[in-house]
Amino acid sequence: MQIPKPPEGNYRRAKLLVRLGALVPAGREGWVSEKPINQERQGRVMYEFVSATNHDLTFKVYAEEVELQ
Repeated sequence: MQIPKPPEGNYRRAKLLVRLGALVPAGREGWVSEKPINQERQGRVMYEFVSATNHDLTFKVYAEEVELQ
């Protein structure tokens, strides 16, 4: 299978470890932003996750919800 091109910008390949609703099951591959988009007071880091097959599907995810590849 051919790996889809990344979205424009600085992104890293990743796999979701959790389900993000009906359209995005755990195990979905995609891209996460190279730099965090947010960090909560508790120290939890958030990234932007972009679906590999549909770049219009973007979600905010915690660092522990994705596995970098």
